[in-house]
Amino acid sequence: MILTKTIIPKELLWAISSGWETDCFSSLLNLKPGTGAELWLSTKPFHVQNGNNTTFSNMQLLTPREGAFIISPNDEKLLVLRIRHSKLYMLSRGQTNATVDKPVDLHALWSNNLLKYLPRYFELGCEVLRGFNLLLKMLPVEKYELNNNLIEYVYTNHTTKVCDVALEFKYSQRYIQKRFLEAHGITIKKYQLICRLETAIKETIQNGDMYGAILNAGFYDQSHFIKSFKIIYLSTPTSFLSDPVNDYFYNRTGPTYLKI
Repeated sequence: MILTKTIIPKELLWAISSGWETDCFSSLLNLKPGTGAELWLSTKPFHVQNGNNTTFSNMQLLTPREGAFIISPNDEKLLVLRIRHSKLYMLSRGQTNATVDKPVDLHALWSNNLLKYLPRYFELGCEVLRGFNLLLKMLPVEKYELNNNLIEYVYTNHTTKVCDVALEFKYSQRYIQKRFLEAHGITIKKYQLICRLETAIKETIQNGDMYGAILNAGFYDQSHFIKSFKIIYLSTPTSFLSDPVNDYFYNRTGPTYLKI
């Protein structure tokens, strides 16, 4: 199976950070935890499992925070779009808390107007993504503004104490913690931990200096980092980084394709 990075139209980059595709989804894949989410779109249905949660659909929203999603191949065309962390709440129609660590059939989440564009990508290419962008622009962004801004701030300031996050938004710490959990399906502290782990991974892949990346991400030492990593990723950092698929997904300046 050959994975190829998708060219995202510049008009859509405000919501979708990157993507990849394949003409024949023929190998089992594990989607690892992260700070955002992904849209998985295929010409025919495919199975996704996380623990006891299983879906079978050709269009799915995957939001892994702990553990991994196991995605079974269907030997069909596949497109994966990565949603920016601050746009997930809007694209999930305010239901992010119900999508975390559970594969979701997009037919149960989105209206037909949003759904009708994406399956035609395999016929028409990027023009479909431009049409999809116009529909996204029609969503009531202001309705989701506080929760979008909150997760953007936490993502950018992932070593900031929760009390200081509350001060920034001029709410009580208890309210901010409750609001974040209800909106995003995860506590602020756990989301910050995932941000820090992800930051360390990306920096290690880019620069090759794991120890420096660990310290820059706010971990005390290597032991602290490894212990935290195992909790979220259920593997060691060495095992994770030795997988070429993970390098491909996390390395934005790496090769445009990968054969697995």
